[in-house]
Amino acid sequence: MISSLWTASLAVVGLRMLLLDKQMPVMDGYEATRKIREIEKPYGVHVPIFALTGNTGEEAKISIEAGMDHHLVKPINKEALLEAIYIHAKE
Repeated sequence: MISSLWTASLAVVGLRMLLLDKQMPVMDGYEATRKIREIEKPYGVHVPIFALTGNTGEEAKISIEAGMDHHLVKPINKEALLEAIYIHAKE
């Protein structure tokens, strides 16, 4: 399901960035990110994915290793979110 949803989303709205929570009901954000990265490969696209978690430290490293581009801690700080968007919008 994620494959068809992801492909449809890219085709219809042209995703620019994605915010994923680490804890989601069907699959966690890390697993979702890995699947998204697999789906992107044949199309030659890379949508920046921002991790949203309540933790820092080791969790940030795990987020990046899973394929996420940026790690944000909840509650989200407006300045940190805008900085992440600015960094990845330039790419």
